[in-house]
Amino acid sequence: MNNNSKDIVWVNFDSLENFMVDVFKGIGVPEEDARICADVLITSDKRGIDS
Repeated sequence: MNNNSKDIVWVNFDSLENFMVDVFKGIGVPEEDARICADVLITSDKRGIDS
């Protein structure tokens, strides 16, 4: 993928968290664990470490 601005999609963190929790739950992860995983990944993204 190139760095063309057409390739960038902006998503707010609340929507991203809800999506990630749904994905984790969809593969059988318990909700509490899904929220923890989503939180870890989003916190990393907020610090500039893309996941």
